[in-house]
Amino acid sequence: RGDIIEMEKVILQRLNFDKKHPKPTDFLERFSKAARLESTNRTNQQYTQSYSITLYFIDLVFLDETLPHTRPSLVAAASIMATLRVLGRSDWSAHLAHYTTYSREEVAVLADKLVANGRASQATALTLKYTSRRLGGNGEVLGSDGKPLNDGCLHVIKAYYSKLAAVAAPLQPFSAHFSHAHGAYDAHDDGHSDEGHH
Repeated sequence: RGDIIEMEKVILQRLNFDKKHPKPTDFLERFSKAARLESTNRTNQQYTQSYSITLYFIDLVFLDETLPHTRPSLVAAASIMATLRVLGRSDWSAHLAHYTTYSREEVAVLADKLVANGRASQATALTLKYTSRRLGGNGEVLGSDGKPLNDGCLHVIKAYYSKLAAVAAPLQPFSAHFSHAHGAYDAHDDGHSDEGHH
């Protein structure tokens, strides 16, 4: 019994006594670098554009009642994929597959869902949150020349949705519940346990 208690102490010290489950944001620094996106660090008390867009898609997960048990690392990976689409870049690569441990097919299912939900979202609180200067604004902040800056987080997202609407029929949000096979979070999953993403 004494040996077990001592080993528990060693494990807790290694974890810095942090026993919380991982969050999607815990994976963003690593995944953003793999995607060659801007640093997640703040600049002038604001998040970078790409990081703000990624946070927007993560927030959409919490507004969807079908996604409460989706693995945090998969949420992060799908949000990165959606962000790359918004920025007009290739949405996946062998580099991302290596560092996230997910294939494009695994990630695309959730990324498609987030993009569709974002187009259909009427969440006033979300719009208010992402018009704040800290999260990049919506393109209404004036530049030094007195003209609106068009690189705000929501402005870029809305421009992307406008392009989608111009080339395809409006997307409808997915309603199918995500099963364990499509990302249900389970710390005992041998394939993608988020306890192993560090």
